[in-house]
Amino acid sequence: MARYAVVLDACVLVPIALADTLLRLAGRDLYRPLWSTRIVAEAIDAIVEIHSEIPPERVRARFAAMGDAFEDACVEGWGPWSTP
Repeated sequence: MARYAVVLDACVLVPIALADTLLRLAGRDLYRPLWSTRIVAEAIDAIVEIHSEIPPERVRARFAAMGDAFEDACVEGWGPWSTP
């Protein structure tokens, strides 16, 4: 198991070259990728808006494949940090 966990926000999941590079590194156990359903929804919306020529089903399939490849990546029950 990877020693470090990293939250991948929508800003790094939208550009395919960057997302692919980061996911390949995670696939080699260099870190554990994390995201939330909110991050995934934001990334899907951005890709569909930016690349209107790509069918939304294909974009959703990309994120479903990411979820299959990294089954423990989706974080639930998160919330904002509170400051003391």
